Amino acid sequence: MGQGNPVPRVSGGVPWWLWLAALLATVAVILGLVAGPKKETAADIFDRGLISANRRDIPGLQQCVETLKLHQGTEDTVAVLNGLEAVLTNRYPRGVQIFEPFLDHPNERYRELALSSSAHSYEQMGDSVRARQLHLQAIEHNTSALGPLLKLLQLYVNSGAFKSAQEILDKVISLDPQNREATESKALIQFATGDLTAARETYASLLETEGDRAVASPQLIKNYLTILIRIGEPEVALEFARQNEAIAGGDKYLKYDLLVETNQLDAEVDELMLRMKIEADSPRIAEVMGSRALNDGDWEPAVALLSQAALKMPRSTRIFERLELAATKNNQPELAEACRKNLNAIHQLEEQLLETVLTIADDMEDPELRLTAADIAVELGRLSEAERWVDAAMMVAPDRQSEIREHKNTIQFPNRPLVPIGAAFGAAAERETEPKQDSDN
Repeated sequence: MGQGNPVPRVSGGVPWWLWLAALLATVAVILGLVAGPKKETAADIFDRGLISANRRDIPGLQQCVETLKLHQGTEDTVAVLNGLEAVLTNRYPRGVQIFEPFLDHPNERYRELALSSSAHSYEQMGDSVRARQLHLQAIEHNTSALGPLLKLLQLYVNSGAFKSAQEILDKVISLDPQNREATESKALIQFATGDLTAARETYASLLETEGDRAVASPQLIKNYLTILIRIGEPEVALEFARQNEAIAGGDKYLKYDLLVETNQLDAEVDELMLRMKIEADSPRIAEVMGSRALNDGDWEPAVALLSQAALKMPRSTRIFERLELAATKNNQPELAEACRKNLNAIHQLEEQLLETVLTIADDMEDPELRLTAADIAVELGRLSEAERWVDAAMMVAPDRQSEIREHKNTIQFPNRPLVPIGAAFGAAAERETEPKQDSDN
């Protein structure tokens, strides 16, 4: 053994190549110490500033601005970061002023930030007209950019211009078919324009998996359950709510509607009304007791209790449908006819509201149509929907905001049936004071 050529060695018996490797490593360390860490460029600092802005880290953003001031020729970069700070700290007029020179800037990054931030500022200041112009300008510069398209889509949805919203939605979906934000807007458009069957399927697709349900907003959940009620699937809605209690159980009033719609009038609804802190004279208690009497065949108390509920919740189709049945069973044809007339009047209002919404189409200037939609929604007892239409009117008419805001202050729940429900209860209606309403019917 050991007959091959021995490994060349230097003094101490260490192989020469190991000495060479150590020498090179030492030289590399010395050169690294001499050269020092890589110097951060102005572009690096700007990128760090954008990260801070994205995280809403105002001190970090300010530190980047101060560091940039030490570099030559960074005036534009400093201005852009200052503009972002102004917008992030809600100083919108200041942000708009800083970004004005950058709206047509040749630097693409500066221009995109200026257009996006300025559009957001104008929206926050109530000027959706100028915000829309800036979104369109951003899209003109980059037709495939999802950001400005999604923002314009949201602006159209919020302002009720659903035809325009649909056109932008089609463009977004062509670029990104799986975009969740666009799909949510699609569901809202379908819901608002009366395509409830399509809206049901779209909302269901947004809530398909456990992960989908975990990220869904409470409003999305509520819209889905509301649609299931309106298209006649309350049992499906109740089952969904029970299977996803942690997600869907937050809205007690919606849960009440689900239980009563599906005739779940046992201890569960009593416990829920207790948690809702319902007072003894609430129409909800009268509705539950009257519905129980109706189920038990006790026609006379059913009529009396459901009539009480109808006087205080005079836009509830559910109450009028049950009262009509109870009145028919109790041989009160005039009252039953009055219930049918109220139901017809409510459905006519729903048709008027849909017609008004569809008439708005792509209009972004007329607040009157939106105020008309708000007034009809009030007549239907849908107060939150009415408030959204008033907000939409303010969006398209920023110069009339004070006047329109006063309109919003007049919104209150209707406290009379559309058609009197009978002489016996008409006198009671005259004595009713305006009830407190805890949710839309």
